[in-house]
Amino acid sequence: MFTGLAKCGCCGRHNLIAHHSTREEGQGRLVSAGTGKGRSNCGFAGAPLDLIAKSLFSFLADSELIRPLLTAKSSHPCKLEELQLKVSEAEKRAERIAELILGDDEAPKLLYDRLKLEEARGKQLRSEIDAESMRFKAEAPALETYEGLRETLANKSNHISHRPEMRRALAAFLEKIVLDPHGEDGVWCFTVHLKGACEAVKSFAKQISNAGFIALRLGDPARLSEVAVAA
Repeated sequence: MFTGLAKCGCCGRHNLIAHHSTREEGQGRLVSAGTGKGRSNCGFAGAPLDLIAKSLFSFLADSELIRPLLTAKSSHPCKLEELQLKVSEAEKRAERIAELILGDDEAPKLLYDRLKLEEARGKQLRSEIDAESMRFKAEAPALETYEGLRETLANKSNHISHRPEMRRALAAFLEKIVLDPHGEDGVWCFTVHLKGACEAVKSFAKQISNAGFIALRLGDPARLSEVAVAA
C-alpha cells in the first residue's frame, strides 16, 4: 500500500516497508528498509501498518482540512520560483563580467573563467526549470485528483482486492509520507506531503482499543482536531 511513498523519519534516507511477524499474529508493521541490510541504525521497531493506514485514510477523507491545503498559496517561494530567481542572478553576474571584459583590452584569464562558470550555471538552471515545468504539467490538477481519491477511499479502502487501485490512487495524490517507525508512548507521528499543496501536514495516530484509534490532525498550531474512528 505504501510502497515507494513511506519514508523513514528516523534515518531520513530509506523507505519504510511492510514487515509481517508470525510472533505478532501476522500483524504488519512499517519498518525501515535499511535495517535488514545493515545500512541504517533504525532498528526493527515498526509502526502498526493497519493503524497508520486507517489514520491516513481518515485524514485524507477530511475534505474540510485537505481542500484548503490544496488551494492555499505558500508564503515561501516554490522550487520553480527559486530556480527562476537563481537564473536571473546568474545572468546578471554574467552580464557584469562581460562588461568588465569588454572594457579591458587585457582582461585577466580569471574573468573569462568566471564568465564561463556563470554561463554554465545559467544553462544548468534553465535545464532544471524545464524539468520542473514539465513535472507540473504532468500532474493532474490537485483538486480533481483529490475528488477521485475520496471516491476510491469511500468505496474501496476496506477491500484487499482493491489494494492495487488504492495504491495507484495514493501515488497520484501523495508525494510522500515521512514516519518515524519507533513512535512514542503508543503514538506515531507522520508528516503527509500532498502533491499540489504548499505545506506538509502532521498527523498523529494512537491506538485506543482493539476496536479503534484516535487520529489527531495538525494543519497548523491553531488547528488541532481529534477524531475517534472505529476499526
